[in-house]
Amino acid sequence: MVGTAHAQVQFRTSRGNTQALILEDDPGRRMALNEALESPRSQHPMPPLTAQQAQALRRAQDLRLAGLYERARDSLQVLQKQVPHHPWLLTELARVHLGRNDPASVERLLRSERAAAHDSLLGGRELVTAYERLAKPREALATMLDVWSASADEAEWTAPKMLRFAAIEPRATRELMRAATLRAPMRADLARAEALVLSRVGAPTEAAGVLHRLDAASPHRTPQRFLFAEEVITSGVRADSAAAVEALLDLTSDPAAQPEMRVASARRAFDLAAGSGREIDLAPRLTQALRDIPASRWGGGLLLSVTRALRQGGRTVEARALLNSEPSLASNVPELRLETLLGDLREHPSMQLVASLDSLASRWSPARFPLAEAQFFTGAIDSALANYGRVTKDPRHPQAGAAFDRLYLLEEAPTSPAVRVLGRIEWERWRGQAARARALADSLYRVTPRSGPLGAHTALELAELRMDGNDARGALGPLLAVADSLPDDRLAPRARQRAGDAYLSLGDAGNALAQYEECLARYPKAWNAPEVRRRVEQLRKARRS
Repeated sequence: MVGTAHAQVQFRTSRGNTQALILEDDPGRRMALNEALESPRSQHPMPPLTAQQAQALRRAQDLRLAGLYERARDSLQVLQKQVPHHPWLLTELARVHLGRNDPASVERLLRSERAAAHDSLLGGRELVTAYERLAKPREALATMLDVWSASADEAEWTAPKMLRFAAIEPRATRELMRAATLRAPMRADLARAEALVLSRVGAPTEAAGVLHRLDAASPHRTPQRFLFAEEVITSGVRADSAAAVEALLDLTSDPAAQPEMRVASARRAFDLAAGSGREIDLAPRLTQALRDIPASRWGGGLLLSVTRALRQGGRTVEARALLNSEPSLASNVPELRLETLLGDLREHPSMQLVASLDSLASRWSPARFPLAEAQFFTGAIDSALANYGRVTKDPRHPQAGAAFDRLYLLEEAPTSPAVRVLGRIEWERWRGQAARARALADSLYRVTPRSGPLGAHTALELAELRMDGNDARGALGPLLAVADSLPDDRLAPRARQRAGDAYLSLGDAGNALAQYEECLARYPKAWNAPEVRRRVEQLRKARRS
């Protein structure tokens, strides 16, 4: 055992190989010292050192750990004359040069020795560090990939570095990773690494292609596309999520894969897309990818999710075709039956459709709110009132709040022709026809008395539609009209808050704060007071900072 300036180090020789053991209580220092005394790596058996040579090596290591680099170098150079080209001595000398901050000597030493010995592991880590200090990222990356290609055990060290290189040298990383995987086409770890690099440089489709080729060459094992997706989705990087979806989608569309695996991949891809709000874009691609697998084998959850996303994306014909491909399934599963009816409602509200929704709602309560909406859209105001009322009786109902809003509107003037126009506006808005809804709301706002029972609602409807169309300045007029002229209306707190939101979207934080503060001063117990209070605190904090 020998003492250093930092710790106690014990050396052990077994079968001719010398190993350093660290006797140190502090975990951080112990880890650093372990890295400093790591055994050298080599693709070839290392010749044993004599007891005298091992002792000389230990003294040199002790000098390096004590910071006496020149003395350590001199000792190693003497020892090298006795045992030339030995991996222990070469690695230790490279570490001494790095301690002396002489990366150029490391490059000269290890490049020639690695080439002569045909040894990609020899001094690999030290040479990569030297290249990094010499600002030679391409050479560092090439060396790192040589090390990784020679030993899969090096992935723990090389993978994080590879991603850092990909951020600063994306083109070089991409090219060198491609070359590495071509040299070892059956190495799954390298293929997944290349896919990850492609993900980070914005090529998710190519990432899926790399894994597709590997799966095609090994059809009897778990698809690498699925394993890759499971690995990267926890990274929290948006690009990785996109690559995971592409890999899963590629697997979903692969006729060579098992149908069960394809459906499982589709389900996982949809869940990932839904988590980032991209399910509407993915739904038609999934439908195409699974076109040769009957919808009855998808599972009700996936079929319902895809159908709903198709409908919400305006692809009503495709949604209807998907459901009609398995009519018995759509008829017997109420969720799917509702999707069929909602698809029809998106095309045109009719009394026949209302009757079908009524029949479904009589045996399945989640259809009650869509039934009330269809009745509102068709002008059956009394029936809509009754069904909205039934929904509000269950405070746990997910549409209870929306049902209350509708009740307040319809109870104000149930016989007014304006209510029927509002029903048409809401239908157009629900089906994604914002421009038509905005045109109707603008016309209704011009003819509706400001102080009438529907004045405030019409004004807010128009303002919301203008805000949705990125016309915050146009939304301010109707919002301030309600907030200033109808301060006692039930919608006045909402109008005041939305006026603040409009100012904020225009970059006018001062007027936004004034509207929020006025809202709290006038309506301290309003239903939206907690949210307005949070926004006031955020704006005040931003001002202080």
